[in-house]
Amino acid sequence: MRAALQLAVTGALLVTATGAAPAQTPATPTPVQPADMWRDFSRAYWRAEAGAFCTFSDCRVREQRSSGPEGGRYSDFWWAAQLYSLTLDAAEGLVGTGATPPAGPSAAQVQAGFLRNYDPAGNDYNDDLGWLAQAELRAHEQSGDPAALERARALADRIWQGWDSAYGGGVWWRRSVKDQKNVATNAPLVATHLGLYRATGEAEYLQRARLGWVWLRSRLIDGPRVYDHVSGEGSGAVTRWDFTYNFGAVMDAGLAMAQTGGDPAALQVARDAADWALRNLTQNGVLLDEGAGDGGGFKGVFVRALRELAAQSGGEAYARALARQAQAAWNARRADGLTGTAWDTPPGQGAGPDPLEPGALESLSAGSAVAAVLAAGPQPAGVPWADGRYEAENARRLGVESSDRAPGHSGRGYVNDFHTLGQGVAFTVNAPRAGRYRARVRYSAGGGWASRRLDVNGSKALLKLPATPDWQTWASVSVPLTLPAGASTVQVLFGPQDAGWLNLDAVVLEPL
Repeated sequence: MRAALQLAVTGALLVTATGAAPAQTPATPTPVQPADMWRDFSRAYWRAEAGAFCTFSDCRVREQRSSGPEGGRYSDFWWAAQLYSLTLDAAEGLVGTGATPPAGPSAAQVQAGFLRNYDPAGNDYNDDLGWLAQAELRAHEQSGDPAALERARALADRIWQGWDSAYGGGVWWRRSVKDQKNVATNAPLVATHLGLYRATGEAEYLQRARLGWVWLRSRLIDGPRVYDHVSGEGSGAVTRWDFTYNFGAVMDAGLAMAQTGGDPAALQVARDAADWALRNLTQNGVLLDEGAGDGGGFKGVFVRALRELAAQSGGEAYARALARQAQAAWNARRADGLTGTAWDTPPGQGAGPDPLEPGALESLSAGSAVAAVLAAGPQPAGVPWADGRYEAENARRLGVESSDRAPGHSGRGYVNDFHTLGQGVAFTVNAPRAGRYRARVRYSAGGGWASRRLDVNGSKALLKLPATPDWQTWASVSVPLTLPAGASTVQVLFGPQDAGWLNLDAVVLEPL
């Protein structure tokens, strides 16, 4: 997701926004209760008679999600594999919490329903098969079920048939069309084969995993950054999308390589990927909204891998990051206990994929929030707060663009092309307490003096914005704000009297 916020202010100007009320008063935070969140999710989506999870929270069929059983009433193959993993999360995460038995389906029930409703032999996507193989391996580890292990072996062997020398190695995403090789297929391949090596001791699985890891490192892992896929003619071109899904998959594979694959240095690769994602794919430490559909499941993959890193020696920072995700996802629940794609919004805002039916929340999105809470375990009540940093390129865009061309920016980039009436940006700020804050705004204004309207919860103020020497020079200004506890909506708008071009890099909030 490449959303954007652009705000540029300079000099000694101080702008105070007082007396503003949030667009929606947030609920008072309560302690995070994983068993309650799993119960509410299961109540909304699980249908024991079908042995499947509904696609939408009202279990109605919709044309935009029609590939699952009964015309899409129940989730499709990949979603079902992820929800199978979620059930295994519940089996692990609810042990010792007093939820005996968990108020939802067992892993055995979900496994049996999957086998009844979905046909791996008819699935064209190797990444789908890989995520199912990982779930089956976890089921084997939890229960000792030998049939689950055999199914994982068969899936891994089928996936490996897609390996060839194109682009230097790797497995194709699809079986029928050789159009790309991606992280989503090849990182789970590494983790799956190492899991099979642990379970069976068969050296071929170790060899395959090592080949897959070497290929990932050479084509799709660039220092701490993880790209999406390779495609095209010849040696192929890399598509450099930033998804938490890919980072989580590489974190999982790297940790497995360090623990089982004989490559201790792979642990640092996993940590570097986690660090980059937590710096660049968050706002104030909370993972970004990556949209509905498949994107709604991306954060679930990431938080599972983050949990494993947090469990390693020296993983305290990852445990704190995981706790922030859990608090945010818990605080964003609706009245029915479900959370949508955005974990930093007040309950009930932005919860559904269809603006005409905002209550129809997708199971994959809601399941990612449950995964975060299960991974972190019970947490105290509170508004999560990391460093108060809100990157402009990660905010919601209102007719403006984002870029990374000018050097010296923080994060992944900045917002530009902000110069026309009606344009603007909006983002959600979560304050841990009501009171006064200082907003440090980093920007450039190489085209000369400019002005904008700063709207904080409906209260507007004029921003007078002196020029910077050029577009490569970044400056900052401190802006006092008064905020309520919890969520506030901040917009920067080009009004009728405004002028000038601006680039915004980031806004950092500091309690006064």
